[in-house]
This record gives sequence, C-alpha cells and structure tokens, in this order.
Amino acid sequence: MGAVGPRIDAGIERSDLARVVILGAGFSGHTAALFLTRRLGRSHDVVVVSPNSNWNWIPSNIWVGVGKMSPAKVVFPLAPIYRRKKIDFRQARAVALRPEGDADNARGPWTWSTPTRREPRRPNASVTTT
Repeated sequence: MGAVGPRIDAGIERSDLARVVILGAGFSGHTAALFLTRRLGRSHDVVVVSPNSNWNWIPSNIWVGVGKMSPAKVVFPLAPIYRRKKIDFRQARAVALRPEGDADNARGPWTWSTPTRREPRRPNASVTTT
C-alpha cells in the first residue's frame, strides 16, 4: 500500500473498468488526474480535457510580478507529463456534458469538446465516460 492507498484494479472484469474524465487541468484537475492514475491503476482510463496546454504554479506568480522569478520557472507544459503518466490529455474546451447520455445516442454518459489548438487527428471530439 502506497501513500494513496491500495490500487483497486486487481481482479476486476473489463466491464468494471472506469473511465474518468476530468474537466480542467488547474490545481485541482491536475492533482486529481495524478492521484486517480496512481489510485485506480493502469487498467482504468483517466482523461483530462483542458483548453490550456500549460500548467501555472499560481502561488509563485507574485515573484514573477515583482521580477524575482521568470515566467518560465512557474509554467510547464502538461502534455509530456500526462504522456509519461499514461493519462489521455485533450487540449480542448468542453462545451457539453451529458452525464445521463441523450436520446440520440445510446452510448451512455459523454462529454463534447472543441480543440483549442490545431490538431488534425481530433477536430471536435466526444469522450464516452463508460
């Protein structure tokens, strides 16, 4: 058992696996994604949808404002970290959340997003959360 408790992916069926979609990669979203990846294990999916490609360590912004730190010291790109942690990162703006699904689509809960940067592989995308 680690600092976050036991992993819960041992001995479960594929139909019992989770896909967690986290909207936003700010302080809470980023922390939740890293925590859930450790806690749930690799057999579950963690997806982060955020319009920003970088994470900003907000408590240190005051030092940037007074010239004691450079902006490069308090901002870092999210994609390399999420790639290393096997977290599916979608740089996009969530525009719809359907936790109960909808009448037109029987696939269950889903989230619709619009990319905030050019990415030919993912124009508009939905993430099914089941």
